[in-house]
Amino acid sequence: MWAVSDPISLAQAEQALRRAIPDFERYQQAGQIELLPGSEWYLNGDDFDLQRITGGWNEKRRAAEAKGYDGVRASGNAFWIGTKYWKEFCEI
Repeated sequence: MWAVSDPISLAQAEQALRRAIPDFERYQQAGQIELLPGSEWYLNGDDFDLQRITGGWNEKRRAAEAKGYDGVRASGNAFWIGTKYWKEFCEI
């Protein structure tokens, strides 16, 4: 899972992965690769809800394990958070 944020757009991230990963579409359709806006993953409107976020990560992990995987890999860029949410983000 890649929580994409500035300076990279979702389209740019997907385009880069398509170029780099053979059979990218197959992995994406199988749910093995997921791209989503970082702001949607980490924020609910303007609220940073630590329990919702950690619950979401745990849900992703459980779903991967149910499919027979050992876990998940995640990538993201936290620079968009700035100072407003930094303390809460560090508690993750």
